[in-house]
Parts: sequence; C-alpha cells; structure tokens
Amino acid sequence: MDITSREAALNQLGTAIRLYFEDRDPVSVHTLISAAGELLDRMVGSSSPRNDLLARAEAVGRRREVSDKLNAPRNFFKHGSNDIEPIFRNFSDDINLYSIVWACQTLSIIGLSLPETKIFKSWLSVVEPDLFLAPPPETIGPLFGDIRNQSRVEQKKIGRDVLHLELTGKLPD
Repeated sequence: MDITSREAALNQLGTAIRLYFEDRDPVSVHTLISAAGELLDRMVGSSSPRNDLLARAEAVGRRREVSDKLNAPRNFFKHGSNDIEPIFRNFSDDINLYSIVWACQTLSIIGLSLPETKIFKSWLSVVEPDLFLAPPPETIGPLFGDIRNQSRVEQKKIGRDVLHLELTGKLPD
C-alpha cells in the first residue's frame, strides 16, 4: 500500500476529530493530531500557524520555552520519560481542542477540507465563539441546538451526532 504524507495527515486529522467528538482516549487524540499537525506544518512551511507562533516567540527570545510547552505532551506520549515514576502532570483535553484548531487552520492554508474539519469548525464557532472574529452563520446554530449551556461531554456528543449526519449525507442544507 502506498500512501502520501498528505493522505496520512488527512487520515490522522479526520480520525483525531472523530475520537475527540466521541470523547475517547485523549492521549490517542493528541498523538494523532500531533502527527497530522507535524505533517501539515511541513507542507505549508513558514506559513504554518505553528511556525508563525514560534517565529513571534523567537523575536522576543522565548522560542525554546514556547516550543517546549507546545511539544511537551507529544514528546512524553511518544518517547516516555526517564523518570523513575513517569507521569505527565496536568494534561488537559483542552490541549487537543487547540491542537485540532491549529491543524484545521493549516489544512485551510493548503486549500483542503474534510467533512470532519468542516463540522469541527462549525461546532467550535458555536461552542467557543470568542475564538472567532465574527459570530457563526445563523444557519449553523440550529444544527447544534442549545449546545453552549451543555457540559463539554454533551457538547462533544452533539458534535459527533452532527458529524454522523454529515458523513451519511443526512445533514440538512
């Protein structure tokens, strides 16, 4: 089987978003999204959002610090630790949310989209509207119902349900 790095990144990103919405194994989500993000970053080079952030950090002498923070969970999950009791402290699924946002943005720079990224960005515009400069289109809100007042677990379930409708061709226009 031959597979390109682009195909690998798309597969990893789609799978990470599906697992995220299913609220399953945040470590696997993080590992997949990190791998996809790394491939996507290489495809766009200096125009990647991650590289842009690191360049801005370098300008103020903090590239190493920012890079270490960004890479700490990925490196731990990939390589482990030499500590006697290897524990990654304070890992949060919120890290996955932001990692998926970055990967979706990088994918947009390439000019590509997946059903998973389309639904994730729509879901995020309703769940975390402060992350966007403009409010979500009026057509998106009804798809997700009263999602803002739900727990994150319930928000993910709603996202999963809308994604299922999209993937099965049953999402209303």
